[in-house]
Amino acid sequence: MGRGSDEVLRDLLGLQEKIYRLFDDQDAHAKGNRDAVSAHWAPPVDIYETREAFVLVAEIPGVDQEEIHLEVSDDLLVLSGERPLNTRDPDLSYHRIERPNGIFQRAFRLPAGVDPTKVNATCRDGVLRVNLLKKGGTEPRSIKIQLQ
Repeated sequence: MGRGSDEVLRDLLGLQEKIYRLFDDQDAHAKGNRDAVSAHWAPPVDIYETREAFVLVAEIPGVDQEEIHLEVSDDLLVLSGERPLNTRDPDLSYHRIERPNGIFQRAFRLPAGVDPTKVNATCRDGVLRVNLLKKGGTEPRSIKIQLQ
């Protein structure tokens, strides 16, 4: 009797995880453990639109606000920063590191209608919220047609 699709999927995901670990272990061995865990990473983001703005929400827990950099130029928003690995405490000896750390950078093309001079951001509890306000006059308006 054949195996169910759930079992096959579980086996494939398990195999994928083993392959990732194999490459991670090889990379860590080749570079030294500290370099392997401080590779580039990308914080997950959500982007949605309201009537007044486009909003980008990024999850960046453990990143100090001073380490977050936002730059707007022409039609591009660049989010960058760093989440360092705690190496200041000589008594720490990591046994496993799964949370990504190191430098990150994401770039997003601004949609048409965004006013690059009206961008603001807040950060609370590891969640960054960037408001990209729309230019005025983007509301649809009715145009009266004159008869000739």
